Amino acid sequence: MGWLRPWFESMLYEEMGEMCLEMERLTHDLDQNRTSVRCEQTPTEVVVRVDIPSLNPRHEMDVRVEDNVLFISGSTGRDEERERMQCRFTLNVYLPAPVEPSGMVTEMDPEAKRLIVRLPKRMIGNK
Repeated sequence: MGWLRPWFESMLYEEMGEMCLEMERLTHDLDQNRTSVRCEQTPTEVVVRVDIPSLNPRHEMDVRVEDNVLFISGSTGRDEERERMQCRFTLNVYLPAPVEPSGMVTEMDPEAKRLIVRLPKRMIGNK
């Protein structure tokens, strides 16, 4: 049985090395798909910028406002080049001021992989 130990140890180290490499790859993929949200306000509007690393102009997204919360959901689709599967996401952004949802304007910057949502502030006295 003494002959088995060196073989077992070498296999164990080889498997551990492969697992560590796989974990590094998965961590990198998660970091590459992490979204970031910035919310700014001017005297007349609230601007929300969402960086979505896998964003593509042909992907479907749902952007809506309810009770002063901006809801963004969608999917990034399949990335054939990197062999990644579809990634679904949902973001809820609590807005810093009351807004008028009917005046919402969205734009997509495919170069920066950024979604920009502009919402006019609700005038005082309007509900």
